[in-house]
Amino acid sequence: MALVVAVALAASASGLGNGFALDDVPIVQRHEVVHSLSRWWEIFGSPYWPPERGGGLYRPLPMLVWAAQWTLGGGSPWPFHAVNVVLYAVLAAVVLRLMRALVADERAALVGAALFAAHPVHVEAVANVVALTELMAAVPMVFAVAWFVERRRAGALGGRDVVVLCGCYAAASLSKENGTMLPLLLVAAEVVLMRGTGPWRERARRSLPLMAGLMAVAAGYLVLRAHALHAVKGEYPHVVWAVVPTLTRELTMLGVAMEWLRLLFWPARLSAEYTPPHIRLIDHWSWALLPAAILVYGVKSFMVVAFRRAPLVAFASAWIVVTLFPVSNTFVVAGLILAERTLLLPSVAAMLAVAWLAQVALEWEAPRAAVLRGAGAATVMALVALGTWRSAERGPVWRDNETLFRQTVADAPQSYRARYNLGAWFMERGALADGERELRAAVALFPHDYEPMAFLANEYRKRDLCGPAVALYRDAIRLAPRAAEVRAGFVACLIAVRDFDSARALARRGLGHGWGGEGELARLMGVADSLELARTAPQASGAPVRGEPPDRHLTGTSCTPCR
Repeated sequence: MALVVAVALAASASGLGNGFALDDVPIVQRHEVVHSLSRWWEIFGSPYWPPERGGGLYRPLPMLVWAAQWTLGGGSPWPFHAVNVVLYAVLAAVVLRLMRALVADERAALVGAALFAAHPVHVEAVANVVALTELMAAVPMVFAVAWFVERRRAGALGGRDVVVLCGCYAAASLSKENGTMLPLLLVAAEVVLMRGTGPWRERARRSLPLMAGLMAVAAGYLVLRAHALHAVKGEYPHVVWAVVPTLTRELTMLGVAMEWLRLLFWPARLSAEYTPPHIRLIDHWSWALLPAAILVYGVKSFMVVAFRRAPLVAFASAWIVVTLFPVSNTFVVAGLILAERTLLLPSVAAMLAVAWLAQVALEWEAPRAAVLRGAGAATVMALVALGTWRSAERGPVWRDNETLFRQTVADAPQSYRARYNLGAWFMERGALADGERELRAAVALFPHDYEPMAFLANEYRKRDLCGPAVALYRDAIRLAPRAAEVRAGFVACLIAVRDFDSARALARRGLGHGWGGEGELARLMGVADSLELARTAPQASGAPVRGEPPDRHLTGTSCTPCR
């Protein structure tokens, strides 16, 4: 246990000096709800994302922890990262407990747990503040499965066991949506690992109290979620899924399965962004997808074959399927394509499979088995050392937005979102040429997301460059006709270039459909009417002449009309 915890601390402690980066900024640093404990109960009725960012998702327990950390640390990022590191060490210890419950040889259990603790794919789930949600969901889920296996092997579950497992389910669900998958893991453990402990009907009857308790917890969670979000909904789908057909999404995710496999077993290359064209969108079947198809459908077939001969491997396969389901973009469309933090739970099963292999190797009897076991032990120690070094090296990448965005472009230069993030950061810091270059690159890499082009158009408009902004706004409004801010900016720029007819037509369409921003659109229509009237009938009272628009603000931003 001490060794596994030490490996986890060595792999993650380099992130202690990090600040706030990426989603940390809107969700923690700028979200007033998590800045005080004076009305802590209101957190359970608040969405995870701030209202100005959509107000989606429901994760109150991490928000409550952040409120405590903000209060105790005065907003310093250090306590946030310290808690993440400690919780990761706790998770590694719980994973060891699970390995010891499932693997007969303790040396093999140590192999699996040590490799888990050193795994570089976990860096994002520890070094980023908001990834506390992953840790707070993973700890009770892994602990619950370990507890379930231990208690079931000792006999039937008692009332205390039901309370513990239901408490773990509540904690996991209120931490992150994938925590709701815990009952499926328990069912898999019962079906696969408890085979031979009694007739099916009797086992099902004895499981009724636990199932009833889990259902009650799920119902309570849904009520709280519906109250906070005013709907039982998930995250908004990733913009890529909004512009591609279902077949493209399914084939693309089939290809992503190979990336999952690489990240789980050889995470040498890491990235904070996995968006097109870094992740290739696939719109038709090709033989290049055959390995991925064999992997995906082979795992399902392998579970059936291994059910009797290698139940531990069958359970590990079922664990991977269950924990990847919420982010698989199959029946439920997620707000991401691939993110390394979402592999924290699946990696438990991946390392469980490695522990099973280690156990087979330790039980192998052959003339040179001792020599081979020695070589295997040396290999495992080298992999643990290499993983720990890679994780420690990667942790400071999440120090701040500048470090993260620059490194992400280096890691995934073909990811349009990486270019967009870096370009927006440059613009906010006044590095206009660098920002324009990166934003133009983002638009060129993936011209189906309106956000990079709208962001660049807004930056042009702020600097009285409505000529190039108009073309970007036109493409952005075509992709997102309901985006009220984009429509208002487009109307403002059309007025600035004196295209009053187009400006009024665009504003009327937005007003007619009720897509939001009606007050701003109505005001801009009034500005257009006034400017056109002043141009055609100039007054001696100082109104502009020769068609020049007045030097005044058109919107609530700092821009003035283009001359």
